[in-house]
Amino acid sequence: MKEIRPVENILSSCLVCGSMPTIKSHLIPRAMAREVQVGKAHAVAFKPGKFSYTQSGLYEQNILCAACDNKLGLAEKLAIQTFRRIRKEAKALPVGEYLLSGIAGDSILRFICGVLWKYSVASKENGRIALGRYQDILQKTAFTSIDVPSGVDAILCRLKRHKDDDEVFAYRAPSPDRKEGVNGYRLLVGGIFIFLKLDRQIPARGALARASIRNRPDLPYVVLHAEDFEEYKLPSKLINNDGRLSSFLDKQEKQ
Repeated sequence: MKEIRPVENILSSCLVCGSMPTIKSHLIPRAMAREVQVGKAHAVAFKPGKFSYTQSGLYEQNILCAACDNKLGLAEKLAIQTFRRIRKEAKALPVGEYLLSGIAGDSILRFICGVLWKYSVASKENGRIALGRYQDILQKTAFTSIDVPSGVDAILCRLKRHKDDDEVFAYRAPSPDRKEGVNGYRLLVGGIFIFLKLDRQIPARGALARASIRNRPDLPYVVLHAEDFEEYKLPSKLINNDGRLSSFLDKQEKQ
């Protein structure tokens, strides 16, 4: 029997190229979402103190065609491999600033821009964010080969819970933030805390000045203690320090 597709999906056109039909597009790459899965569910945080759970990550059905989704998929695949390399390398490292050789900072920036752009066109139920004038800038950065604009930059922080930690304990959807005098968004994926700067101002000092990734031939990252970040403090109120938020949510699902 031929599958009958939903009418709204048949009529939807890609927000980037206008092609039809659109496909199911994960907001956070499915492979990254599954890294925090223990049982049937794992967590995504929309805002402090509020968690929701899914089985394979949140997705939108009506934003991208297969070709445009595949363009983002190339950057997402690189980011997944890169973040796993960082977790493995950082396992033996103390708090400090480091470089991952062979990975260009702009390649990871395009991945981050793609994630935020998808959230800017997502439904309210899935945590839509407002990017203002940067929505178009991030779209062009993610889907084309233009140079990354000077107002777009990021810092990557590997959050470790203990000395030998190389795992992922949760992920978090983008949330507006301000660091070192500049505006941007924070998110947590692949065990890496990311602050994406969306601001023309250039920090004169601090981590954003020393460890930003734009135009860097090798990828800077910072190793920090997870307990200093709300992304860890909030889940740790629900579970013990050796567990994952997904375990807690699995238990709730069975009740």
